[in-house]
Amino acid sequence: MRFVLPALLVLGLTSAIAQTTRSRKSTATTPDNFGLPLLSITVSGNDKVPSATILKIAGIKTGVPPEKEAFETARQRLTDTGFFESIAYRYDPVAKPKPGYAAKFEVKEVTPLYKVQFAGWPGKDKEIADYLSSRDPLYVGEAPPTKALIDRWAGYVSTWAAAQNKPVKVIGKIVSLGNPTGDAAFAIQFQPDQPLPAVARVDFDGNEVFEEPQLQKSIGMVAYGLPYTEQNFLDMLNSQLKPMYEAKGYLRVHFKDISAEPVPPPVKGLLVHVKIVEESQYKLGRVRVSGIEDDDERGAFVHMAALKSGTVANFDAVNQAVEKIKKSIVHEGYYEGTVEAERSINDATKTVDVTFKINRGSLYTFDRLTITGLDMEGETAVRKMWGEKMGDPFNPDYPNHFLAEVKSAGLFDYMGPTKAEVKTDSQAHNADVTLIFLPETQEEKDKRMKKQRRTAGSGPMFTASRFTTSTATGPIR
Repeated sequence: MRFVLPALLVLGLTSAIAQTTRSRKSTATTPDNFGLPLLSITVSGNDKVPSATILKIAGIKTGVPPEKEAFETARQRLTDTGFFESIAYRYDPVAKPKPGYAAKFEVKEVTPLYKVQFAGWPGKDKEIADYLSSRDPLYVGEAPPTKALIDRWAGYVSTWAAAQNKPVKVIGKIVSLGNPTGDAAFAIQFQPDQPLPAVARVDFDGNEVFEEPQLQKSIGMVAYGLPYTEQNFLDMLNSQLKPMYEAKGYLRVHFKDISAEPVPPPVKGLLVHVKIVEESQYKLGRVRVSGIEDDDERGAFVHMAALKSGTVANFDAVNQAVEKIKKSIVHEGYYEGTVEAERSINDATKTVDVTFKINRGSLYTFDRLTITGLDMEGETAVRKMWGEKMGDPFNPDYPNHFLAEVKSAGLFDYMGPTKAEVKTDSQAHNADVTLIFLPETQEEKDKRMKKQRRTAGSGPMFTASRFTTSTATGPIR
């Protein structure tokens, strides 16, 4: 899934960045024409952009006396790239290793930087990236989402396309990568101003663990019919096929030499070629638990994971163990508890150690029960059967389990749908439960009446929320 940010938003980003780009007052402790040479230039404050690239764009030369006009020109060159929020410089006299000047640029990069990707030129991503890099030394595969920069790079890609005898208008836009949150959820995408070709078929090479039809079926579930970009297709390979291999212990599997070509008519779309490098199969090494102080508890969780050292490292089983352990701590009342499986791969021994990192968080307790949809007699009986007491550790699965037990026992005549609503308080670390009992729907009533008409000697009918006399009196656990 992808979407384009509205033009006004992009313009807004550009405006905001332009307004914050500034130069702090430069300092030089001696006149520019003092005559001593500039001996060194350093850069600070940069993270993504290499210092060598910044100095190349600045164009300041050593070995000659520093001049303010040259530094101002360098500052403007760096500002024009769109990569920097602020740029300052200074040059100070030094005595060693010989008399002269040492200069320093202090920069602050624009954030966030979005990944750059290309669509509509199958197999040409690296070639386009190399071309952009040759035209703009600041191309590092990421860029600030400014309209001026996106338009400039779209022009470069258009020039590249024309050189391939494929002249086409190129558009640059911000697209969603489908991630739930964060700056990594977006990318800057360059593509022809026309619909992207879709994936029609995938061929694999290098696979031995799985037969090709099995691989095609798995990738086809998510890829066939979708617009093709090399990065998105690689993401689908990693999400669909990599877990299949990791379930069989092939932890270093990767995909390379991805290329695409049009499928011969009459089929429309692309045939994508993928080489699978399966690497070696790994065995399970040590299985440990962290985040729990008690030795016996750690041992109990290791036992719960049910993973045996020396066997094939099946990460389906590891992920199932994560869910099993998480369910266990949540049932203990640690409503926000988390469990992660951290892997430590030893390539020399072809083994992988697994550590389950447990963070229980705060203990949640049961606070209040509310019941709706029953008469007084029925509500009294349900409260008597309810097994949780105020202050008990709260198990979020218990309310639905309780309702299922009530319904399966036939404790109420003509009971309709039931549901449980849970409201937690993250400050007090407690939970309130509302049990909702509804009368049978008209459809359920029609089915029951039809069944009764077919059954001789059917018993009398009762009101919808009437409690039967054959109920159990003990709490349900």
